[in-house]
Amino acid sequence: MTGATADRGPGEQDGAGQHDGADPQRAGDAQVRPAARAPRSDSDVAWNSMGYLLTGLLFGVGGGLALDAWWGTSFMTPVLTVLGLGSTVYYVWFRYGSR
Repeated sequence: MTGATADRGPGEQDGAGQHDGADPQRAGDAQVRPAARAPRSDSDVAWNSMGYLLTGLLFGVGGGLALDAWWGTSFMTPVLTVLGLGSTVYYVWFRYGSR
């Protein structure tokens, strides 16, 4: 490499590929701000909480039934049901309880 090409690093082009940073398509990007989120209403919090609780219950019961059928036992359904509900109560408590 000789001359001007020796001074350039890998991936650098000559002056034809460079720009001064004034890209017309990105000119307004610095002023764009994300929209502020509206505060959650109490009904949204209640529906979300019920959704989390039902999901934890379904995963606990479903996982327990699947493991009981696979292992030939009968104790995993109540254990995973309690763990599923307990974990979702914990999650809901810390997500929405400190409002």
